[in-house]
Amino acid sequence: MQAVRQTEDRVAEVKRRAEEAVNDVKRQAVIELQKAVAAAESKANELVAAERAKMEKLLLETRKHTEENNPNHPAETTENSLSPPQTVQSASSQQNSCWNCGRKAHETCSGCNVARYCGPFCQHKDWENHHQVCSKDKTRPIRSATPSTTGSTTIQTHVNSVEQVKFKK
Repeated sequence: MQAVRQTEDRVAEVKRRAEEAVNDVKRQAVIELQKAVAAAESKANELVAAERAKMEKLLLETRKHTEENNPNHPAETTENSLSPPQTVQSASSQQNSCWNCGRKAHETCSGCNVARYCGPFCQHKDWENHHQVCSKDKTRPIRSATPSTTGSTTIQTHVNSVEQVKFKK
């Protein structure tokens, strides 16, 4: 009877050690996974920031170029500083990507009609960076101090407004 009890105790001890070993392996795997996720997020954020910088640089260069070529039309150069075919063609792959996190974008900044965001959270989070470019031109009326979260302004709206200006000439 005592031999059976000792055997059961040994089995229980072996089982407990095995469970501890499995739990240790799980903990290590979770830690490694968290490190990998953090590294991937960091890399993704770097790529998004680099692409955002490229887009904002393109926007500034286009505005500058337009202002240099049209000094007599300041309202036109500020309100419609982007030629939609150039911008949409050169950024077609980014057109639907959030400038903050890289996910699919559903909203557009109503100040410049260029910056795209997946939702209000990312739009507000990126506003510190984006407003420096978005509201750089002080002659253009700024619609509000904070970015729009309605999502009602789209690239198509910008295309339509530029086409109207082209037909007025």
